[in-house]
Amino acid sequence: MKQDGTLVHIAAGGASGAVARTCVAPIERVKIIYQIDRSGGQRGYRHILPNILKEEGFFGFWRGNSAAVLRVIPYMSCQFGFLEYYKSLLTKYGFSESNVKLKSFFAGSAAGVTAVCITYPLDVVRARMAMQLQGIKRAKYSGFFECLIGLPRDKGASYLYRGLGATMCGVAPYAGIKFFIYDVLKPMIPAGMGGPVTAGACAGIIAQTFV
Repeated sequence: MKQDGTLVHIAAGGASGAVARTCVAPIERVKIIYQIDRSGGQRGYRHILPNILKEEGFFGFWRGNSAAVLRVIPYMSCQFGFLEYYKSLLTKYGFSESNVKLKSFFAGSAAGVTAVCITYPLDVVRARMAMQLQGIKRAKYSGFFECLIGLPRDKGASYLYRGLGATMCGVAPYAGIKFFIYDVLKPMIPAGMGGPVTAGACAGIIAQTFV
């Protein structure tokens, strides 16, 4: 693939990831609180929503989003950049052009794993900051970059890769299925029904449900 085309995919992946992550930040914030809350005081999503609004205000739904965006921009940039690279590599080594959808599955899986390996330390930092935000961990680090520097200094460099194997086991099928389903649905959904946007949303839901 041409270099300029690759750069477009990298830039588009990073920008789309940042916008999408910011749009769904309120949902992500509620999900994180629901998953890691240990107080027993939260009884469900309907109780978490008004509590955030009451205690932190409307913008409390976006609290911690900057850390998530700092992680998702390089992740999505790597994923989309390597997706095109692996597609061209599969074609180069004899993968039939007629099997476009199957090629998307293998290239998507490889791109997802590659992106995770490159950006995983950022995900560890994001998770650590999210736990601090909810009081699960003592607030030792005041910001994303301080945490990124401080964790390997305090706990060793290997700490930034804790859980990488399990994450890769989930990302490989998720990314592969997502890109496969997207290529299947894209020509089937008319522009009036959202076209690629609807296909992308459905592909994400199906892949997430599967894994």
